[in-house]
Amino acid sequence: AALLSMDHALVAHALLPVLAKPQAQWRAAMMLAQMAWRDEAVLAALRQQVQQPLKHRSEESGRNWCASALGAIGDQDWLLQQVSTVALPTERIAQGIAHPYRAWNSKPGTTALHLNYAPLELALSLNHQALTAALREELEPGTGFCSLRSADLDEAIRGLQSPHLLVRVHAACIMGERSLGAAAGKRIIAALAQALRRDDNEDVRYQAMLGLQDWKKASISQLAEIQHAAKHDASENVRELAQEWLDEYC
Repeated sequence: AALLSMDHALVAHALLPVLAKPQAQWRAAMMLAQMAWRDEAVLAALRQQVQQPLKHRSEESGRNWCASALGAIGDQDWLLQQVSTVALPTERIAQGIAHPYRAWNSKPGTTALHLNYAPLELALSLNHQALTAALREELEPGTGFCSLRSADLDEAIRGLQSPHLLVRVHAACIMGERSLGAAAGKRIIAALAQALRRDDNEDVRYQAMLGLQDWKKASISQLAEIQHAAKHDASENVRELAQEWLDEYC
């Protein structure tokens, strides 16, 4: 905590030699991810370590955290360029790309990362089967997602309409953030209701209905959509969720 409160440039450069120490690499890389300090020296050091072959299985966590740190500082393009190389496991690339969307992004003392689905959408658009599967595992509901901030609301709403299922599910999952207040809630509830009514994927509709449940009685503005879901949604699970809300608030 003390280090994270200090000048990030100084701390980041002091951590770089620690990246070369196998037993301490994961901790140094995790702190670099938390600070999200980007400069050429940090980029070069992290890229070098990410590409280092494992001498022992115990080193895997450190390498993966180096990839996560690259994701935190916005180096997803470079990570994607490594997809075709045999030296870098697909799972490590996926961890780096997925990091900004995970709960690590919301820990106390961590530099806030702006929500930006473009890198994830680019990765998914490659239609690389192994990478897509690894990203799905990294971003499976329940693994722990970033918290939605007011400044990221526009991107979250956009994400809910993404052509990529994984993005839509993630966006729906993070929209139950009642601490954002009533004004944000109006926009969020309307977007969730639209997804509940129009999305063709059951997982998105299910997460959208969960989000509407999180907003509790404020979701009454979308009563018609919830009633429609309770009666007509193709998924029994979604119908049950909608009926639960109706039973409690109507």
